[in-house]
Amino acid sequence: MFTKRNIFNTSRIQLYFSNRPDLTNSYIAATDFLKSQKCPDIGLLLRGNDFEYPFWVLLQRNSDQRFHVENINVKNRSKIKYNVYPFNNFNPCVIVSLDSRQDTEIAKQEGIYTKKWSQGPVNVYVRR
Repeated sequence: MFTKRNIFNTSRIQLYFSNRPDLTNSYIAATDFLKSQKCPDIGLLLRGNDFEYPFWVLLQRNSDQRFHVENINVKNRSKIKYNVYPFNNFNPCVIVSLDSRQDTEIAKQEGIYTKKWSQGPVNVYVRR
């Protein structure tokens, strides 16, 4: 017996957010903003349990633009790879942070990033 809401009558996007529906609108709006910036190099500033995969899916949705997305400020065991070429050579023009306590600017080796968009826990910083 099928329930009212199941994988056959629920959109792919709704399924990604089935356990975190509170993030749906923020993620969709953030990726729409990112697409408007015409910046293909996106840095993700995430903590260990942040919800990353939907960004990848939403960036490709309804877009011919190609994006290069990498995690930055890696603190877990992957840090070993993060600190060597080619990973240490990534130069994002925007940074997405899921830390609602984040400041209005982020200073990185590549430059200063200023918060240009925010909704819920999602913040987008653009390099000056």
